[in-house]
Amino acid sequence: MSVLNVIGSVMYRETLTEMNDRYTKMLDLSKFANGLYYVRLEADNTSQICKLVIR
Repeated sequence: MSVLNVIGSVMYRETLTEMNDRYTKMLDLSKFANGLYYVRLEADNTSQICKLVIR
């Protein structure tokens, strides 16, 4: 799992293991500036990106 800023720089990265069908992860993003970020999840040969807005 990675959190990227709008220019693609990795702001946070963590390797997640032992995930089930449903998984919840709390992140402390209070030190991030307000703005648009992306969360990228990668597993095996697939990835998904979601928008994250911090206000």
